[in-house]
Amino acid sequence: MIFALTILASGSRAGILLGALALGVGLALSWAGIRRTLRRAPKWVFPSLIATILGTVAIFVLISIAADRAQSINRAFAADVGQDMRSRGLPTVLAMIETYFPAGTGFGSFDPIFRIHESFELLKPTYFNHAHNDFLEIVLDGGLPALTLLLAALGWWALASIRVWRMGGEPLYVVPKLGSAMLLLVFIASAFDYPARTPMMMAIIVIAAVWLSQGAAAAARAALPERDQPL
Repeated sequence: MIFALTILASGSRAGILLGALALGVGLALSWAGIRRTLRRAPKWVFPSLIATILGTVAIFVLISIAADRAQSINRAFAADVGQDMRSRGLPTVLAMIETYFPAGTGFGSFDPIFRIHESFELLKPTYFNHAHNDFLEIVLDGGLPALTLLLAALGWWALASIRVWRMGGEPLYVVPKLGSAMLLLVFIASAFDYPARTPMMMAIIVIAAVWLSQGAAAAARAALPERDQPL
């Protein structure tokens, strides 16, 4: 609940989408565990509990809106796509990728390179420090080698996620599924911003990848014991 209210107060429009998605993923991860805990309870208890959780979140969100503390929602309704620098700068970023591919411009070079290519219509008192789409900026900075590594990482995440999410609701795979979901949220956020460039998020990404890797490795093992293991 604290995180949900923090997202609303932060003014992040992408945070609304990611927060709602994270809430849904959290319910999906805890669904089987809650059902096991309530297996002896009456049937109406489980849906009532889920409805109570969602209703509580909705009530606090409405209170935040009524108190004029939901800056994220205010920005979402007040946003003018035509004036958003992310959308206005996108054609320039795409043109830069076409110009410098496959060698790339070098990591950390976005700011000075963008100043060279930005048109007069994009000039303003503040500067455009990043592309606000980390996938595009990685390709712009690193060229073909960076694109290859990026596709390899996304492919590994997809294959590992399929393995752990197909294993059902066993408690053993809850943490690997959490790692998969955390990386998914980072991927989605990276399409609008550059969260993975902060040290805190770098550490969280490594932890999530380790969790997912361990779960995928366990899911790939055969159901029968190894040759030296007893039945």
